[in-house]
Amino acid sequence: MSERAKITTRNWKHLFTAQFLGFLNDNLLKSLISFIAIYWVSPENKSTIISVASVAMVLPFNLLSSFAGYLAQIKERERILCWPN
Repeated sequence: MSERAKITTRNWKHLFTAQFLGFLNDNLLKSLISFIAIYWVSPENKSTIISVASVAMVLPFNLLSSFAGYLAQIKERERILCWPN
């Protein structure tokens, strides 16, 4: 089986789709919050609001990544990936 055929199998398509949609969601939300801050907040508070929006997008990753690493060590990866289904 070629490398391209391995990547395009059904199991990988779901993972790639989820990763892409998560990336798109994070960036769209961050951009939307930044644009709202530019138009609705007074000029002296714009940089603060944009910084807070950036921190709000990164904070869950920083808080949950260690727990995800712990789960990856004690559980089978396939069980963790298939758990939401």
